[in-house]
Order: sequence, then C-alpha cells, then structure tokens
Amino acid sequence: MLKKVRECLSFFKQYLKNPRQVGAVFPSSRFLVRKMLEPIDFERARIIVELGSGEGKFTRAILKRMRPDSRLYVIEINPKFIEKLRLIDDRRLILIPDNAEKLGAILKGQQIGAADCFVSGLPLLSSR
Repeated sequence: MLKKVRECLSFFKQYLKNPRQVGAVFPSSRFLVRKMLEPIDFERARIIVELGSGEGKFTRAILKRMRPDSRLYVIEINPKFIEKLRLIDDRRLILIPDNAEKLGAILKGQQIGAADCFVSGLPLLSSR
C-alpha cells in the first residue's frame, strides 16, 4: 500500500512540474492498461512503439505479452520517468529519451520502416 502511495505521489509531482507534458494526475490503473492493450495482436506484432510511457505501466504490460523476437521502442521525454524505465531489464526494450514530436526522425534513425502497433500515453494538452 505504501509503495502505491509513493508511486502516486511521485507521478503527481511530475504532473505539477509540467502538466502539459505529463497530462495525468495519477498513473494508469491496471483496468485501463488491460482495455488499452486488448486490441493488439501480440502474436503478430514485431515492432511496437510506445509514446509517452510515463513510469512504465503500459511498458511492463506490453513486455509481458510480447513475443520473444519482438521489439518495444519507448519514446519518453521526462527525465524522472526515464530513470524508472531504465530499471526495466528486458533486451526487447529500446528506450529512446526524446520528444515524440520527432517520431519520424526517431523511427528513421532506428531503421524502422513501419511499426506494427503504436501505443500512446501522450496527454491531449501536450500541444503548445
């Protein structure tokens, strides 16, 4: 319980620092994660791109469902969230600390012609 409270407070602090970048007051619930990932065909998806992963709730859930030969490219700009994402030990995870606005250049730099699936946690108010 204390771990959940700390997680929520940590997330809330990031929201307060930059609400246009974080966009949510608290981390996503497991119910939201399940519903958002439901339409993805993990048996076929080889290249998955996650935009705005936050502390990694979706990231971890995607990795659990992915094939061993798939890759998950995670684009996150928040330094605190990047620190937490670096703790995920999975060779299929490629963490890209950059702005999702550069998506085309990022995919080209990673030599990705096309992704099978995009998952976005970007806030609606992230535009300038």
